[in-house]
Amino acid sequence: MPDHEDSLGGETFSGEEQQDPAEQTRLEELLDEALAHEQTFDYEAGLQTLAQVAPSLKQTTVSDRNDTAEEITTRLTTKQSRLKELEGIVREGITNRKITGLLIIVEELLALRPDRPEVQKLKERLDKRWRTPINELFAEGNAKGVLVELEKFKTHGLTEEQSTLYDSTKAMIAAETELITLVKKANTDGIIDRSEVAELFPQALQCLALNPNNSSVLKLKNDLLDRIQNDINGFVNLLPAFPWDVFTYLPPELLTTYKEQNPNAICTLKNVVEFLADPDYVVLHEHKWIDLDAAEALAQHTSEHELDLNGLTSISVEVAGALARCQTGLCLNGLTSISVEMAEALAKHTTGLCLFGLTSISVEVAATLAAHRGLLNLGGLTSLSDAAADALEVHGNVFVGTNLTIETVKRFETINLAIAERFLASPHQPSFFFKYKWIDLDAAEALAKHTAGLFLSGLTSISVEVAEALAKHTSDEGLELNELTSISVEVAEALAKHPDGLFLSGLTSISVEVAEALAKCSYLDIPLDSLPPAAAQILRDAGHGE
Repeated sequence: MPDHEDSLGGETFSGEEQQDPAEQTRLEELLDEALAHEQTFDYEAGLQTLAQVAPSLKQTTVSDRNDTAEEITTRLTTKQSRLKELEGIVREGITNRKITGLLIIVEELLALRPDRPEVQKLKERLDKRWRTPINELFAEGNAKGVLVELEKFKTHGLTEEQSTLYDSTKAMIAAETELITLVKKANTDGIIDRSEVAELFPQALQCLALNPNNSSVLKLKNDLLDRIQNDINGFVNLLPAFPWDVFTYLPPELLTTYKEQNPNAICTLKNVVEFLADPDYVVLHEHKWIDLDAAEALAQHTSEHELDLNGLTSISVEVAGALARCQTGLCLNGLTSISVEMAEALAKHTTGLCLFGLTSISVEVAATLAAHRGLLNLGGLTSLSDAAADALEVHGNVFVGTNLTIETVKRFETINLAIAERFLASPHQPSFFFKYKWIDLDAAEALAKHTAGLFLSGLTSISVEVAEALAKHTSDEGLELNELTSISVEVAEALAKHPDGLFLSGLTSISVEVAEALAKCSYLDIPLDSLPPAAAQILRDAGHGE
């Protein structure tokens, strides 16, 4: 019988044929030698070695090596060609004194040939050439000047370090521009009142955190601080307008006075100790802020009930990190905005996280919160960009409420296959699907294999195909679809095939035809008193509802 032949990589090899051991050994030696040359960045020598490989073996793989001689040849040829190209660009740039933009070329050249000391020295000179004016401008707090310098390099391509600096400089300028806008607005009437001071001070601190040498912002910050220091009693009632992480920059007398007048405003360790001793009667939701010791103590809290901290209006990143260690649901609905750093800390929380106070979030915050595990309640959102929705959708268990477009809501409130599989892997939560209003066919087919009760009481509508899939579910606990208020005859006929209990307590208006279809159910839980008399009688005669 002739050998069976398989076609591999353009060559035909016999299924029974064995390669000559000597050829195999020689091929291994040549490949090893070529790879060794690649490791030492001698691409020319590697190519010379590979030229010794017999043409018939160019596409042959050997044990413990993923690359064939042809693949290595292609890679080394690309590197060698690019190396020569880069050397030519550098040579021409130095000859013609076209230095701007040369650094990124030199860095790429060194990545291909890091064993070139003369190129390394050139890199050091180019580094110094662009860093010196940048550092001088930063020392002056001149972010716009820094951006102008970086723009010179941008047309030729920025190095990774320059690109990072470019982005951070734009963030500095954006923060400073916002501060200028706020100052102009506050000065419209010629007087900066106390509430405007409370708005300007945190923004000034943010600018200084990004660009500490901006003398004009530093002067503004100090002027605002003097204003507060000299008017403690006037600002004491405005303290809630300041973010918690600004408190350390405010006059200590301001916080002391506020505590004296509002003893329950700040949740302290003493409050938490009392709460942990008697969580059924001691509440924490009346506090506007919480200190770090108190937050760390709350990490010990374990309960089936959510931790209600809805009174908190702002928290520090450190407090967010401590609260994230709580082993119970965490409600922080008083927060109206969060930073990426705070989102990163809260994302480490492993159970339900409620941030109902957020009305919008950036793409960066959305992407960071997507790492959270457990139900994420963002039901207060009134706007969500497509990019933020894309980032957030990765989470897989987000509640977004009803204020967004129906298309966006469906993205987060439809049971898809991934969500169904997550439930099947840990099916002990009967209320798992309470927030989902829709379900796709793949998910329905997967859930039909669930061997216990299937509680889909959030669904408000289902297709005939989904009904047919769910009807294949079997369990003594039945199938619960209590949020369906009306169904078609076709859906009723499909659901009636469910072999066990069918719960449809939400149906209030059905036709006689639907009733006739549902009458065929083996067991039907439905409120007959809420149905039209004719439909109710049909189901009653079939033995249902009594």
